[in-house]
Amino acid sequence: MNTLAVLAQAPLWRQELQSVYEALGGSVWPLVLFGVSAAMGLARVVSNRLKRSTLCVFAASILFLAGVFVLRWIVSGRAWYLPPVMNQYEAMLASALLGCIVAMVLELRWRNGVALLASSLYAVMILLACRLVDGSLADHPGILDSPLMAMHVAIIIIGHAVAGMTLLLSYPYLFAVIWRSPGWPAKASVIAFQVAVIPGLIGWPALAFANPELRDVCATFAGATYLIAVAGMGALAFVTVSPRTDSAMLAGMDRANIILARIGCFAITLGTILGAAWGDVAWGRWWGWDPKETWALITIVLLLIALHVRPIAGERRGLITAVFCLLAAGAMLVNWIVVNYLLAGLHSYA
Repeated sequence: MNTLAVLAQAPLWRQELQSVYEALGGSVWPLVLFGVSAAMGLARVVSNRLKRSTLCVFAASILFLAGVFVLRWIVSGRAWYLPPVMNQYEAMLASALLGCIVAMVLELRWRNGVALLASSLYAVMILLACRLVDGSLADHPGILDSPLMAMHVAIIIIGHAVAGMTLLLSYPYLFAVIWRSPGWPAKASVIAFQVAVIPGLIGWPALAFANPELRDVCATFAGATYLIAVAGMGALAFVTVSPRTDSAMLAGMDRANIILARIGCFAITLGTILGAAWGDVAWGRWWGWDPKETWALITIVLLLIALHVRPIAGERRGLITAVFCLLAAGAMLVNWIVVNYLLAGLHSYA
């Protein structure tokens, strides 16, 4: 992992911490820990066992990743109110950490393992993508040295993480619901949708554009989504042998999905409002239909639909919620990846 040349001028203690950070941050241990946590979380949800051990592994994974995050913060020499969330690598790393912290709070409250599983899978996907993105420490413009800007970015990142977790819950939920329906045409269509259409939509920039970093990130997300779809469908197909267990699992997934959708909608809305306030100070305007702003608004609207359509959706409320959560997560990915790399704007790298 490359670091700033300016760190050569840093105090000796910071240079020593830099070596520790490079050893830990560049290692595969965070990925391995969250991979083990995801596997144990799947066993926990399916069998309702391994509750305490799964929680311990998940907590250890969070602590390890938090240590890497704090080390990067210290080594970068930034102020206490400026966490390392100012580029694509840092935003992705922070989203894995903050999303898992939110999931830990939910797990301690409800103890059903669903949010823990979704966040572990999300962390695995994000950490895989992080290994393909430039993670070098870099200076950022002085205009970004603002507590308001830091709050805006951190809260938006929480919203992105939670939206990504709803993707990983809605995905197998849709499969399980349609798998229970009679007739093979419906089952065949959902299998094609899960293993071909969604990974294809996520991965198409990998083939359509020449940007190597964009290509690698999209290919990683598409491949991880495909593997999660296959693994999730296999596990749920096994579980549906017991209708009672199946119904209980679906109810738990739907409950977790709606809670995450509420958190994500609140976080992205609050983060967008804070961003508008900061934009008014920094650029002299609070809203300009910049691509980043526009896609954030689209994500908020889709999450609001997912939340407000439930009272009139009847027995299909879980299914409709999952569909709109998928759409919202797709809008979030467009905002986070496509806008950053392809669309020119005040927030992008294009």
